[in-house]
Formats: sequence, structure tokens, C-alpha cells
Amino acid sequence: MSTNSRPKRYLLLPCYPTTSSDDDLLLTNVSIDELDESQLIQRQLFGYHQPTTYQNDHEQWIDSLSQSWNIHRDILQFNLKKMLTLLDQLAYKRMYHFSTHPQEETLYEDEYKIALEFYLQMDYNLFYMKTCSYRGAQPIINRPSSIFSTNERPPYGRYTMEACHQKSCSLCYPSRQIESKSTVQHIFVNGYRSILNCPATCTTQNIIYVLTCPCKQFDYIGETSVSLPQRLTYHRKHGNRIIKEFLLGKKLTNYINGDTIKSYETLVKDRMKLYQHLCYCSVAMQHFLDENPDYWSFIPQRLTVYEEQEQEREIKFVDHHQYQFANDVPVPTNMNYHFTTEQKLNIEEFFQQKKYLTQSNSHFDFYQASIIAVLPEKASSVLRRFVETLFITHAQTKLNTFGHLDADDSSIRVQSNGELCYENLVRPSI
Repeated sequence: MSTNSRPKRYLLLPCYPTTSSDDDLLLTNVSIDELDESQLIQRQLFGYHQPTTYQNDHEQWIDSLSQSWNIHRDILQFNLKKMLTLLDQLAYKRMYHFSTHPQEETLYEDEYKIALEFYLQMDYNLFYMKTCSYRGAQPIINRPSSIFSTNERPPYGRYTMEACHQKSCSLCYPSRQIESKSTVQHIFVNGYRSILNCPATCTTQNIIYVLTCPCKQFDYIGETSVSLPQRLTYHRKHGNRIIKEFLLGKKLTNYINGDTIKSYETLVKDRMKLYQHLCYCSVAMQHFLDENPDYWSFIPQRLTVYEEQEQEREIKFVDHHQYQFANDVPVPTNMNYHFTTEQKLNIEEFFQQKKYLTQSNSHFDFYQASIIAVLPEKASSVLRRFVETLFITHAQTKLNTFGHLDADDSSIRVQSNGELCYENLVRPSI
């Protein structure tokens, strides 16, 4: 692939310091027999550790990593600087968007090694952390032992996400969503692949996770200091809320909430693509309605010509002032969709009986969730966010509102049609 035709994210990948361009990708996860002739020569001449003397603590630190990972110290020096540039870029974006302080965006000194370890082993199409040595993980022993893949075997998963079997876990009960010995790798919507770097369970904390929409066209990457089930409770709360507000509309939502002003956090969640997508995805909307059938009344119907004529005749004999609530439900912009008289009566009943107070299914998740990387137990939020950002950038996730290092986040568009959520919905039989 020529340099000009490469995606912009390739410029962020680790590479050899042997040229003035970023064309010579390091390719730590590509085995020797998959390299072309020039790449093979480059790895043999410039890839591996070379004994050297060092003058100060920094050079000693670099040399120690060079020996441990069997990688040339010049590569480490070059890519450490490249990684620091990405860290600075992320910090500036966060300070601008979230008004954070520089100290809140700085790695702890002992975390630069872990950050570099992740960065070096994120190739153009695969994350494969062969050197991981924390939380029960053991480095892969290659011959020669190195951070580079060899010919011994292709990248493979050694660790699984085990079910915890705790009744308090929403992933295990009431219906088990995670099977023991489950998939040890994840393939994102854009085809990027990630192999789990540590053993994990539902209770593992300090993780990077992925949420995939049931439509299989959109995904989202997040980081958290808590466990996956705990984090999903948070996503579930906002996902259900935003779909309900979308169906009810602003006026009826304010009626239910007593015109309470939303908090800053809630307003931020309202603008997240992760939740907005649920309102425009017919697959996600179907799941919501299957779990919350009272909300079918708020889904307008596409009527046949005959049904429209019948509806018009019916309307002539209906007193529209009898509708205290139905008239405030958002009117579909697509003229092919209408609310039937029966639906409007059901909406009135919905509010009169205060069915909106019914709690949503506490175990229902819109998105399919997986852990894609485990960080050290005491990892800082800065380290988690940096690793999360690397995944967001290379997996090109469309539902992340923030975190694409290769593009302006506002340029990541989620194509949507205001009526799309109504399409292909299967209504329950009467």
C-alpha cells in the first residue's frame, strides 16, 4: 500500500527511525515469513537489541526495556517520543473540551512503560500484547525471545473472560451472556482485531471494553475503573432514559420530570452518539420495545391508503380536546406515518395510569459487551484513557464522540434518518 493511499491513522503507528518518513511501520505482530524482503532486512539489521553503554538513568531505563523486549534501543527512543506527542495531543484536546488541568492529564512516572508496551504492539490491523506480565499474564516465549512475532505460530489468544457466576452479576443472571472459555479475541466493525492480553472475569476492574450495536454496523470503546457489569448499569440507565425521552418528546418528558432542569452530566450524555444511535436504529428500538411493550403506542404506523381514509373519517367524529397528552407526542416528519386513534387513547391511558413510572428491565443491555484489554490493578485514569484512545483510533469506532487521534471528532458522522427507528419494526400480534 502506498503512503498516499494509507489511512491517516497509519501515521500514528510505531515505526523504524531509519527514514525521515513514517512509511516503515514496525509491524511487531507480523511474523518473519509474512514480511517482504525489505521489511525482513530492516528487522534483521535494525530491529533487535544491541549491547551498548548508557550514561544516565533515562538511557539505563531504555536499555533495560531494550533487553527485556529484545528490540533496538533506537526504536524505543524514537517511538517513545512519538507516543509522548500523542499523549500531549490527547491532553490538549481534553483540556480544551473538558477544561481539565494539565496535572489531570499526566501519566504517573511508572506508567510510561505500560503505555509504551501497549503502543508498540498495536499494529495496523491487530492488537496483540505478547509481553504482558501483570495480573496473571505470562509473556509469550518466542525464539528468539522478542516483542516481535516469529514464525513459530500466528497470533493466538491464551486468555479468556470467565463468567463469575455471581447472582448479583447482570452478565451471569438471570440469563448468562458470558460463557466460560468465551472468545479470546474481538473483531471490530471495521475489521480491526484485538486479542485479550490478560485473564479476566466479570468482576475484573480497570479495563477497556467494547459495545457493539445489535445491528452490527456501529461500535463504541470505553474505559472504566470498575467492572464491566457495573459500567453497563450506567450505560443501561442512560440508554433507556434517552429512548423514552425521544419517544415521548420534550414537553411530555418535562411533564414527567416536573420541569426539573437536567444536570450537566445528563446533558453531556444526551449529546453522546452512543445513546443517540439507539433512537435511530430499528434493531435497538425493537429490543427496547420487546422489553417495554407499553411504549408501542408511541411508535407511529405506516398506513395503507384505505387505512388513511378510514382514519380521516374517524377523525371527523373525534373531539381532539379530549386528548390531554396524545397531542403533545412528537409528530413524525414523514407524512407516511401516523398515530391511530387507538394509539392516542392508549397514550392517554399510559399517562393517566402513570405507566412511565414502571421500571425498565434492570438486566437488559442494548449493546453486546466484551472486555478487549486489561490494565494493571492500580492503573490511572490517564493511562486508561490513552489506551482507550489508541483503540478508538484504530478501530475507527463511529459511536465514540471523543477520542479519534487521526481526525477531528466532529467529522465522525453517524448516518441517520429521523424515521429510521420505525422501519422494519415487528409489532406484537394482537
